[in-house]
Formats: sequence, structure tokens, C-alpha cells
Amino acid sequence: MACFLSAAAGTPVQLKGGKYTEAKCRSWSKAAMVKRRDETRMTHLYMSEQGPSSRSNAQVSSDQSADAAALYKLGCCLAKDWSNKQQAAENPPLWAHIHVCFRPLPKTFFASQGIPECISFYTESAYDYMISRPYKNSVVRIAPGTKANGTLELFSYKITENPELLFYGSRDRSLLDDFTCDHLAQLPEGCNLVYEWDAVERMYRGYTRPGKQCKMPKGGYLCSEATLTEDHYTSWDTGRDFDTDEILWGAAGGAFDFYPEESFAHEVPKLG
Repeated sequence: MACFLSAAAGTPVQLKGGKYTEAKCRSWSKAAMVKRRDETRMTHLYMSEQGPSSRSNAQVSSDQSADAAALYKLGCCLAKDWSNKQQAAENPPLWAHIHVCFRPLPKTFFASQGIPECISFYTESAYDYMISRPYKNSVVRIAPGTKANGTLELFSYKITENPELLFYGSRDRSLLDDFTCDHLAQLPEGCNLVYEWDAVERMYRGYTRPGKQCKMPKGGYLCSEATLTEDHYTSWDTGRDFDTDEILWGAAGGAFDFYPEESFAHEVPKLG
């Protein structure tokens, strides 16, 4: 599986033989941090010279609208029942037929946690032959990223109380009617999935937030890679050794290859 990102600005690359550089999952490079610090200082200096009214309400509104549009665009791409049926049929010994489903939640779902509006999803991963008994369910929330280049991030939340009561909720929306954020535990932000828009290839490219901070109970750190368009989604999660970056666990054949069986894009809320 080729790494999806370029070597520019400390983004990950893949070397021959499948080994990854330290840039694969490390914190933002020192050069990038220095650049960002200097840019921030210059911005603060300019704003102090111009006075508090130099950045108009119209500009603030424009920036917020741009963020909302970017969140909505990614949300519409994610909001599907994704299936690797074709991949599983072509190589049954290597691939099980699974579904990964992202069902949009109301935009006020996280209001009680101080987030008035957002785009979030109830998610389920299930084998096709046990679609009503998912082996994993959780919640994810899209938010602007930490980098100044338009990245977005998926925050992940574990359902801490009776997750089985929500089973099949990604397909039967009525099962989520009484679902609230009161019984969620946010996973470490080091486990966030960062999405960047590739304007040339017209797709999102995703990767675990750099820094090797997503430690896994079964050993190593989580390293996720993804690509996403409106009609195609690939996902590859592996556990890697902290020192060597060698794969400890994960799909040996590379990425899961998904295509949508149903879209829920019409349920993605518009913010603002």
C-alpha cells in the first residue's frame, strides 16, 4: 500500500520495501512550527497596529462560512454505507465482506458539551452476515484541523454505556432518537484522523495525527491511512512499532476498498 501523502512540509512518505520514514507519524516539523509561530507574531503585530476594527465583521463571517462549507463537503463524502463487497468477492481468503456506515447526527448533538453546532456521525463497522450486530460502534465529529492549510480532523468518541442498545442504528435512524452525548468518552487527540484535500487528484487524503501518540492496548501505535471521494473510500489501519515503525498488526493485504451502497448525504446538517 503506497503512502498517500507527499514528502513536503513533513508529511509522510513511503520508501521502497514498504518501510516508512520517521516523518510518517511524528509531530509537526520544527521548521513548520517556527514558520507558524512567526506568521502568528506578524498577524498579532499587524492587528495591534490597525486596531480592533481592522478585521471586519464581514471577513469574520466569510472565514466562518468557509469553515462550515469545508466541514459540510467532507461530511457529505463520509455519509454513506460503505461496503467492500467487490474486494471480498475477488479474494475471499484475504478479505471479509464488511460495512462501515456513517450516519449523520443532529447538528446540536454536542451542544451540552459546549459545541453549539457541528457535523458528527454515529458509526458502525459490521460483517455483512451480521449486519445487525456490529463489531464496533462509536461517534466521530469533524472539526477544523490544527494546521493552517485547511486540514480537517475527525475526533473519535467511545460509547461508554450500553453501546449494544444502539446496534443497527446506522441503518434504522429511529434507534438513535434518544441517543445523546452524555455517555461518550473522547479518545486522545493523538488518535484523530487528519484529512487534507488533494486538489490535483480531487480526493481527500487521511492519516493519523503525527506524533505516534495513539497508543494501542495490543501494542504499538495506530497508523491510519485513508482516501475519500463521493464514491470511493479506502482505509488501512495498522499497529506499528514505536522504534522501527514495522507493522505489528493490521490488514496484511493493504487497504480496505469500499464503495457506497447507500448515501445519507441529504441528512448532513448545514451549519450557521
